[in-house]
Formats: sequence, structure tokens, C-alpha cells
Amino acid sequence: MDVIKTKKLIEGIIEDLSNNIAITSVFNKVQILASYLNNDAFTLWVKNERMGYNDVHQLPEYRKTNVDILVDGISGGYSLTNFPIPNGIFGNDGIEKIMRTYNCFDKISNLEPFKNEPEGCTNIVLPVIAYSELKKIFPYGEIHVAYHRIPNLFFAGVVDAVNSKLLDFLLEINKEMEIDADFNTINKKQYIDNVANQTINAGVVNMGSGNITIENSQVMGGHGNNMPISSDLKEKIQEIIAEIEKIKVEDEADKNDIAEEIFAIKEELHKESPSKTLMKRSLRVLKTIGSIAQEKVIEHGIDQLLNSLPK
Repeated sequence: MDVIKTKKLIEGIIEDLSNNIAITSVFNKVQILASYLNNDAFTLWVKNERMGYNDVHQLPEYRKTNVDILVDGISGGYSLTNFPIPNGIFGNDGIEKIMRTYNCFDKISNLEPFKNEPEGCTNIVLPVIAYSELKKIFPYGEIHVAYHRIPNLFFAGVVDAVNSKLLDFLLEINKEMEIDADFNTINKKQYIDNVANQTINAGVVNMGSGNITIENSQVMGGHGNNMPISSDLKEKIQEIIAEIEKIKVEDEADKNDIAEEIFAIKEELHKESPSKTLMKRSLRVLKTIGSIAQEKVIEHGIDQLLNSLPK
């Protein structure tokens, strides 16, 4: 790492952010800085913000929001337009949370225009898997389209959050460079890890190691681990899911956790190229839930699926 060049680059980015230079323009410099710092967590965040996210487990809280669900269709002989789905109607807190949470995966350049036009709302059509849940509410009706209505102010807020987190990270790093400019030591690399986790990655799910999990991500040279799976394997996954859904679960927390992970797996199965990383993660979570851990046959079935999913 060229210390003088790195410090000059950091100070230049801080000045750009302070002068409200477009964040997409600033990110060209930020990408260069990421290569200098050689920090996996920071590099992954920069890549995700520039290219868009493809893993909900890496999605920061500032890219999530609770929203209304609206449908167009027919029910009881009446035409429905912009019909709001009442809160609590899905009957399960886990499903309710998933259905009403909008996850913003877009790259930052797609969101920046909302900074200049924050008024109004944008409608985002719900994924195919959501319609199976909505159909339970309208068993005799017909849903033409269902969508989240997102205030444009939310998208503008995402851009502000990226700007703020980047500025916090750089100010802290720059302050440390004033004290000791040698960032090649193990202690300084750990320091950058800590700063990244306290600023950039605050709010991202921590998988237990003390650092943000980035295994199998694009920053490691992969391509999101999305690939077609055989119809036979898909059928086996669906069979295990069906068996899990038959379990009588008394614990409310377990019930919600199971519903969330099953929904996530079903959502992937509806895609032409599911993410094996996301499905494996959900299967592992299911295996640890108390109500499922007691079912040894199902636990064994999950183990077989984990071994069968492509490496």
C-alpha cells in the first residue's frame, strides 16, 4: 500500500462527499481505494453498492423498509384497483414480515436520481412466490398484479445512508493514518476490519466469526453461485419442505423462523437459476431450529440435501 497515495485519495473522497459530489462519481475513486486497503468487508460493500446486491443476508438495514401491499384484480364480482392488503391478514408473523418488507437490491446509480425527485411513490411488482400467499386471502378471486408501493423518499434515503457510512469510515481511517500511517501490519488490518464492521457493515447480519461473512461472494471470484438445479433435486427439496410444514410447532418463535426460511427457499426454487448459497444457508438455519432438530428423519434429509446441492 502506497501510504502517501492512499492518504491523498482518502482526503480527496472526503472532500467530494462533503461537497455533495454525485455518489456514483465518487465511487470510481472508492473502488481504487478498496484495492489499496485490501479489506474484504469494505471491498464487498463497494462491489455490492456499485453492482447491486444478490444476497439478502448481505443486505444492510438501510436498504430494507416496511411497505404497503396493493393488488389489482377481481374479488366477489368486483374489480379491485390499488386495493390495500390489511395488516395481520397472513396469520403468521414470519410470513407477514417477509411479505411487507421491501429489500432494495439495486445498484446505487439506479437510486441516485431519486435524490433530485424524492416526491411520490414507485410500484414494485411482487415476486411469483408471493402470489401463492395472496391467493389464500382471495381463494375465489383473481389477482392480476400485486406490488409494493415504495415512497421515493426511501430510495433517496439509501443514497444518503451510503454517503454517510462511507464518510464515517473514511474519517476514522484518515484520523488513524495521522497517528500511524503503516497500515500493512496485522494490527492495522484488524483495525480496518473493526472500523468497517462498525460503520459500513453496521446492521448487516453477523454470522458469528466477529467479521462479516463473505464466503462464496463475488469478491472472492465467484458469480453469485446461481445455477440451475436438476428437477430431481428440486423435488427432493420440495418433499423436505412439505415434511417440515407438517410438523406441529408450538413455539411461536420457531414457527416464525421456519416460515421465513421456507419462504426464502421457495422463492429461490421459483427462479431459473437459484442461489445454492442462499438455499444452503436457509437449510442450515432450519436444521438448528429446536422443533426441527427433534425430528431426526427430517434432520437427516436436510443433511442429504446439503451434500447434494452443487459445490
